[in-house]
Amino acid sequence: MNLRYQFLVVFVLFSAIINLFAADVCEYSKQDLMREQRSMEYSAQEWREIAGLLMGMDFQHSEKDVAYMKELPLYQNQLLQSFLHRWRKTRQHKADYIKLLSGGEREPEPSALKKIFREKLEEHCTKGTASAVFLSDLADQVAVHKGLYDAEEVDELVAYFPKIRSNMLKNSFFYILLANDFFLQEELPSLYSENLNSMLFDMTNVLRKRLKLSLLRPGESSNSN
Repeated sequence: MNLRYQFLVVFVLFSAIINLFAADVCEYSKQDLMREQRSMEYSAQEWREIAGLLMGMDFQHSEKDVAYMKELPLYQNQLLQSFLHRWRKTRQHKADYIKLLSGGEREPEPSALKKIFREKLEEHCTKGTASAVFLSDLADQVAVHKGLYDAEEVDELVAYFPKIRSNMLKNSFFYILLANDFFLQEELPSLYSENLNSMLFDMTNVLRKRLKLSLLRPGESSNSN
C-alpha cells in the first residue's frame, strides 16, 4: 500500500511539473509575441492573423514549415514572411532556421504581387487594416520587377502618395516608381513632389541630377523639413 502511495505521489508530481513546464512555454510564447508586437507595427487585424499562422509551424523541421507556407494563400504567405523577416532580427538563435523558410519558398508571380500590393495599399489608406510594415516589405518585392506598371497604373499609384504617412513605406514606394520609369518625365506631378519627406526629396534630386533633368525646388515639397 505504501509503495502504491509513493508511486501515486511521484506520478502526480511528475504530471504537475510537465504541466507547469508546458504552461511556462505557452506563457513565454505569448509574452514574446507581445514583445514583438510592441517593436513591429503591424495592425491589430494582421497580428491576429500572424498569431494564427504561427500555430501551424513547429520551428523544428524546415521542410514541413516550408510546405505549410506554400499551402497558404498569397496574402497570408506574404504576411507571414514579412513577420518572419523582421522576427529573425530579434531572434538570433532562430535566425538561420527562419532564413531557411524564406529560402525554400517559390517566388510569387509578379502580377499576383502587384494585385495584392494594390489591394493592401487601398486598405492601408482607407481602413488602416494593412500596416505600413507589411506594405513596405511587399513594396520591396514589387520593386524588384522592372516595367511591371504602365504609365496609367503608375499615375494611379502616385494618387495614393499623399495619403501615406509612414516614411518607411514612402521610401519603399520610391523604388517601385524608380523601377517603372516614373522619374524620367520632365516635370513630376504635384501629388508626388508636394508630399516628400526630406530623405525622398534628396533622393529624388540626386536621381534627377544623374538623369540631367531639372531639380525639385525646396518650396515644392510641403514635408521637406
